[in-house]
Amino acid sequence: ELCLAEGIIFALGDNGICAGFDMQTGVRILILNRDHNEVVRSLFHNRSNGTLITVSVFAADHFSCLRCRASPLSVLRQGVMDQSTELFASESLRWPGFVEFDDVNRKVLTFSADLSTYRVWSLEDPSVVLCSFSDASMP
Repeated sequence: ELCLAEGIIFALGDNGICAGFDMQTGVRILILNRDHNEVVRSLFHNRSNGTLITVSVFAADHFSCLRCRASPLSVLRQGVMDQSTELFASESLRWPGFVEFDDVNRKVLTFSADLSTYRVWSLEDPSVVLCSFSDASMP
């Protein structure tokens, strides 16, 4: 998977390792994985607030729960990884839970399988839940 964001090319390999490269020079800027226990599953360039969202799984929970974080592109460009913000922390995104990004409408949809609850979030401020409904309320 490739993601181009503000002069940085992010490359995500099949093994879950993700690296960022300067688009002009081709020089590697950083590795997005915090350690060897993190497997990055997906990337999303959030144009609404200038961040890169990574969706990862971790060895600690047997790679069964999705975790999302947003990293400012301005900071990533400097090779700094420790200024990320965890997203959707209130959600249990354990399989078959999921997260989907809608760039056109600037929304995020999460499904918490543990609670059978869908939530719609704002991409402009991913801490804001716009609406929530349970699976039981679906026709």
